[in-house]
Amino acid sequence: MGCFASKGAGPGAYEVGKLADAFEDRKSVDGAENSVTEGDQGGPLDGSPCFTPLFDGDFRFSRTVQGKKLVSKVTQSKSAPLEHVLAAGRDEDNGRPSTSDDDMEGKEYLVEVLKSKYFFAHLREGMFQELVGMAEQHSCEAEDTLYRSGDETDSVFLMESGSFFCLMANDQGSFSAKQGDLLVSMEEVRSRRRNGTMTSVSGGVYWTLDIKTFKKACRVFMDSLDYRFLTQVDYFLYLGEDHLLESSFHMHVINVPRGKGLSHYVDTGKHLYVLRKGSISDTTTDRVISSHQVFAESDIFSQETSVSNYKCLEKALVLQLPEAKYDHYLGLGLMGIFEDKIKIQIVQEVARIKKVHGNRVEDIFQLFEEKVFTSGTALAMPNESLDSTVILKKGTLVQVEEKHGKMTSIGKLEPYAVFGLQAMIRNKKPPTGICVKSETATCIVLSKEKLTQLTQDDGLRRNSSFIKDAPRKKRNSTKSIKNKTKAKVKTKKKKNGNYSLGDFRPMRLLGQGQFGVVLQMQHIKSNKIFALKVQYRREIEELGQVERVRQERLALGRLDHPNICKFVASFKDEKAVYLLMEAARGGELFYHLEASAAKRFDEHTACFIAASVLGALQHIHQCGLIYRDLKPENILLDSKGYPKLVDFGCAKIAEDSNLTMCGTPEYVPPELIQGLGYDYRSDYWQYGILLFEMLCGFTPFEPGFCADHATKARLIYERILMGRVDFPRHVSQEARDLIKKLLVLDPDQRLDGRLDETARAIETHPWFGYHKMTVAGVAKKKISPCLMPASENSFQPNMGGINFTRIPQPNTTSTNVLDDVY
Repeated sequence: MGCFASKGAGPGAYEVGKLADAFEDRKSVDGAENSVTEGDQGGPLDGSPCFTPLFDGDFRFSRTVQGKKLVSKVTQSKSAPLEHVLAAGRDEDNGRPSTSDDDMEGKEYLVEVLKSKYFFAHLREGMFQELVGMAEQHSCEAEDTLYRSGDETDSVFLMESGSFFCLMANDQGSFSAKQGDLLVSMEEVRSRRRNGTMTSVSGGVYWTLDIKTFKKACRVFMDSLDYRFLTQVDYFLYLGEDHLLESSFHMHVINVPRGKGLSHYVDTGKHLYVLRKGSISDTTTDRVISSHQVFAESDIFSQETSVSNYKCLEKALVLQLPEAKYDHYLGLGLMGIFEDKIKIQIVQEVARIKKVHGNRVEDIFQLFEEKVFTSGTALAMPNESLDSTVILKKGTLVQVEEKHGKMTSIGKLEPYAVFGLQAMIRNKKPPTGICVKSETATCIVLSKEKLTQLTQDDGLRRNSSFIKDAPRKKRNSTKSIKNKTKAKVKTKKKKNGNYSLGDFRPMRLLGQGQFGVVLQMQHIKSNKIFALKVQYRREIEELGQVERVRQERLALGRLDHPNICKFVASFKDEKAVYLLMEAARGGELFYHLEASAAKRFDEHTACFIAASVLGALQHIHQCGLIYRDLKPENILLDSKGYPKLVDFGCAKIAEDSNLTMCGTPEYVPPELIQGLGYDYRSDYWQYGILLFEMLCGFTPFEPGFCADHATKARLIYERILMGRVDFPRHVSQEARDLIKKLLVLDPDQRLDGRLDETARAIETHPWFGYHKMTVAGVAKKKISPCLMPASENSFQPNMGGINFTRIPQPNTTSTNVLDDVY
């Protein structure tokens, strides 16, 4: 998917146009040099609006098979994945020691501090009791050495009183510790050796947690939904497993009642906040913050904190990463996400004003450059045209204006303020300029020349000319009845019925793929809504996807089922091929899964969807096809909430050789990894994965977050071939039984060897009987849907609100590829 069609983003993500709401009137003070928090004084001349990063809406990355990543700076730690280190002690201390009340005496402080931290607060109670039960209390005098560099890592330290100082080995710096600090480094856990010397500055008391029990707790936490939550927070996408776990050790858990302000429940300081549950309102911007969103992240670069601006709309669970730890992780990648959010807002505003869409939007993102300027350099002059938009990263930029022939400073820009955006893209002359005051200033620059070349050069941009309606022939009264009859016969034989491409009006962009877009179309005469999949010939050829597109068209021509998105017509011209489908406007199942409070479905809802998908798979197999790409993203809901299967790009004829690696790694069947190929039973392996994800909120073989997709895929495949499936407690025994029988490595043994193309053995399983769900009942709509969209399009991906009056097309030469099936 393209950069503005991330599946995990959900409603409201990447909204183009909201950026303009962040502009406010400039307030300059003559003479004295004041701090300019707004940043951009280079807007239009009327009111001189300015740019303030507000971080509106979700910004989340999600899994993708072949799609491009918007951010290219994600890096993977060179060290081995943490889970392999933790696995080394998997068999150690299998017997859990009993924890008596005597063991817990005197540990009130320890329990209180640990429960205030996200990692420990969300451990299973038995695991937490075991960890606390084996903790030991120690006292020390001033200048005592707790451990030395090179010592074996045998415990984790929690400070109760006193002050401590650690000098890192190999000139890696130092740090201090005080009351309430938890000292744990996953690097030391992995290497099993200390990499610094810890000394007490004053006498104090501290606790030690057994390292083997602590590693066991890490394994338990990494298998939980609470760890999965962290992997879905945008700011933590840059962190590897080590630092992701470390952040959970230091995050404070804060419960805020409904209607209360956040400032009454947190300590002072510029911290990073993540909303785990509930909703919070920013009273200054009316922005509503929902689960998974990060807020107050810009405080660390400003002079004041904004925590007093936040008020809870409903009971909220907030995670607070302290300022000291936030500072530490900035260098590990958090700064990259911060910068990319600002860039995305700028790209959205450019796309809105310049009418840019498609791949060109992502190309704009690549135009940003980091440059260093020396003291006295004028980056912009008052009342002169701008040649770039400037984002201050490091150093000092002062804002100047011309008065009586002299340049006067009116303030300085805050770090990460943006100057000149509106003025540059609207070709205005700003009343103020900026110059470098510090010795050097590091800035992120968007060049006007490169932007203009990208958006206006006919050789580079996509030609947006609409496919014109075929000119209507004038009626000729001299035509013979015979000619009229022939014309009628010809019309009846049209492959696309009574539809032609000119009968439809493009309305809005629904999504972007590797080689095309999906548009919402309205039939001009009937006002009916359809979805049009536009696939560009040149991109299809360059990406080697000709056969895939051909198979999709042939598969759609065979299928006709209530739970499969209905094929209406296909068209072609010299630049693209088109598939006209019914519009399922209730949104992707993936969005509903993410939008649910628990990030999973209850069993009755999951059973309803499972029955719908099972009916679609039965029909596909009866038509001699294999689907091969089952996942929540490929299941849409119609406006009433009934599921429909879409995207048949991976579908293949069952008799053919099916050895191609196709689909999402989490759903790949073991027989394909082993080189045995697909058959209809492979679809039911994916069906079992889908059931598990709907009930648990995650797939059974996920290894945790990996920034490197190749590493993640490899770890997933290793887990699939192991075949071990662990269930959360809430999953019923009937559901577990069905999933376990589907997720069997040997295809011949799935569902005890009773699985066939009709999948009757699945339909008659007790799980469906318990919920009184039948395939026929769902297909005939005799059973009411369990997911009801609040309104049509309520769960559709927001593609920036871009509306279309033309079908976007590339300026490419004519080819004859795919003409035989379109």
